[in-house]
Amino acid sequence: MVLNQNFSSAATAQGGESLISKACKESRNPDLCKSTLETDPLTKKTESYNSLCRVAMVVAISKIKKVSFLLAKSLAKESDFRNKSGIMVCTQRYDNALYALNMTTIPAFDEKNYYEAYHAISIAGYCATACNDVCNEGSHTMFQQHNYEIYAFTSVVQSLLIKLVPADQL
Repeated sequence: MVLNQNFSSAATAQGGESLISKACKESRNPDLCKSTLETDPLTKKTESYNSLCRVAMVVAISKIKKVSFLLAKSLAKESDFRNKSGIMVCTQRYDNALYALNMTTIPAFDEKNYYEAYHAISIAGYCATACNDVCNEGSHTMFQQHNYEIYAFTSVVQSLLIKLVPADQL
């Protein structure tokens, strides 16, 4: 794909600008994109825009797994039924997000079906938003920031992936 070759060569030709800086500059949230990807050790091995997108999806999975772990810990400690059921709903949403990423987004991306990968990543963002709705109703506002971060980062990943979707599919 011509876009990827231009992106990769332009990233090193313009005053040594890194691939991450160039890619993130055009994302939905450049600061979040850059700070997240620059600090993740997996990005050190990326040599192309495609590999950077793939790593961004893996980073999203890692972030969602961390929130899932926090939800599981909170569920084990919670005694109030109403709060417990809210945490269970959030746990289910995050399980759905992980399933979508692992079973649809990553395989579609690996098969170069960028259109499907682009749409499937939005499921993870939706799951975080749905969990936030539950958090607003109960007393588990502690997850609202996590939900926002997941939504924001999956939006970044979507904005990176859209550049790989063929124009005739947009």
